[in-house]
Amino acid sequence: MKYKLLVRNCLLTYGLLCLGVYRLVDDVVDDRPNEAKGQRTLTQKRYVITHPPTDFRLIDSDRVSDTLSLAQHDFLMRSEAQNVQ
Repeated sequence: MKYKLLVRNCLLTYGLLCLGVYRLVDDVVDDRPNEAKGQRTLTQKRYVITHPPTDFRLIDSDRVSDTLSLAQHDFLMRSEAQNVQ
């Protein structure tokens, strides 16, 4: 799936605006005792790719970063406008 399709589906289905993608870091961690050296382990750390290009290909381990739903945003904006008056 590409990022463009994800953004479209999230917006139409859930009213959520995607801001980016959390992607796993494929760094090797080798800070274990000497007898375990040489065994490769992957981290579970992630980094954020904000506003990737529309043709950015997603992978199964990616997670989505989103904002408030648009309905919540409209409610908050109306509440703030009423408080200003």
